[in-house]
Amino acid sequence: LGNPPFATRESLPLIRERELEEACKAIVITDLSKMGLRDKTVEFEPYDQMDQMIQSLIDETNPSLIISFSPKFAVHPDHEATAEAVVRTVGRMHVSDRPRLTLVAFSNDAPEILGEPDIQNDISQYSDIKLKAFEAHASQTGPFLKQLASPEIDGQAQSFLKIEPFWTYHFES
Repeated sequence: LGNPPFATRESLPLIRERELEEACKAIVITDLSKMGLRDKTVEFEPYDQMDQMIQSLIDETNPSLIISFSPKFAVHPDHEATAEAVVRTVGRMHVSDRPRLTLVAFSNDAPEILGEPDIQNDISQYSDIKLKAFEAHASQTGPFLKQLASPEIDGQAQSFLKIEPFWTYHFES
């Protein structure tokens, strides 16, 4: 897999797991929970099992804030399935027990459809750390890292290292 080839279907999960661990080290995440799901299969997991997995994590950690993907704007099928499970699960919680749900949206049309993000965190002082986390995910970020290193870097790519945009999810009930 890859161009040039760097992995087989059998070796890719181990490469991705190692990349995840290295990225977590770069951003100083010390409590990483791996849920045992295989890459590119999450969308096929039964909804009830995904929801139970999310609920178990919520019960275990009692978060006041959950950062997840925005349904329909997460681009990757695994991220879409995760986004939907998080929104379903948090949405079933009693309003007074719900953690705040803050979402990232990767699709290019997200601002056009969702509106501008209501949270825009200035991360410019941490851009080197964010870059190290992306470098750790080399099997997935290679072309983007080349774009960031280009002298003709565009404004959108530059802002990637300076601003983290989020949308607050508002439940109907």
